This record gives sequence, structure tokens and C-alpha cells, in this order.
Amino acid sequence: MNTKNDFYIKLLEFGVSHDTGFSFNEITKDKELSSSEEKKEVIREYIERAFRSSNNFPGGYPTQETPFICIKRGNDGTNDNSKYKLTFDAYFKYIDYLELKAARTSSRRAFLTAIIAIIISALALWASIYMGGPVKINRDQFNQVIQKLEQK
Repeated sequence: MNTKNDFYIKLLEFGVSHDTGFSFNEITKDKELSSSEEKKEVIREYIERAFRSSNNFPGGYPTQETPFICIKRGNDGTNDNSKYKLTFDAYFKYIDYLELKAARTSSRRAFLTAIIAIIISALALWASIYMGGPVKINRDQFNQVIQKLEQK
């Protein structure tokens, strides 16, 4: 799955990069996020859910599913006076995504390192078998080993 161009990830990245808050107009001016009418409608719905949730508790946590929280109420949700930030849940999901991405990169490196180590070991085994001479133990060495074993 290619998450590089995932819409939800782009929303989270936008929210993280605007940690002091953003308005509806600021988020819809982002070319990647508002490249189609469907995406604009999704953003509008998320913003309106956050705005409606702030009716009950100004600055409170959204009661409907949305990655945003209204931190400053204007006349309506799409007004420039209304400001939004990522919810804690959305922020932690973004952190989880970054950790997963780092873990995938790390596992790829570990896999390649293991493959290289196996190849080096195989080459060393091949070299010791085919390039080394026969192993010979002379009679004195053999007798020394036998004596040590008998002492124990």
C-alpha cells in the first residue's frame, strides 16, 4: 500500500505543520488536499463536524468522527475566524504512522544485512573447503589431546 499520497495522511501532515491552528480557507488552499471536489467535500464535512461539536463545549473534544478540533469559534465553520487543530487522537495516529514507516525501513535494512551476511558466510565456507589444504594432526598433538581428556 502506497501511503505517500494518501489523503488522510496528507490531512494529518497539514495539521501537524500548522500547530498553532488553521482556518477552513487555509486548508482548502493547499493544492494536494483540495485537488478534487470530493476531497474538498471531505474537508468541509470534517470541519463542520468539529465546528458543530464545539457548540456543546467550546474548545471541547469533537463528538463526531473528525481529525480536527475547533479551538476558536467564528460565525460558522468555514469562516476565517474559526480555527482548528488536530485532535490528540489524530496526532497520535500520525505518530504511529511515522513509527510504522521507520520500522518498515529498519526491517528492510535488517533483511538486506542478513542476506549479505549469509552470502559472506557461504563464500567463506566455500573458500575454506576448496582453497584450504587438508587438515593434518601429527601424532604428538593427538597424544596431547588424549592425555588431557584422560586427566579429566
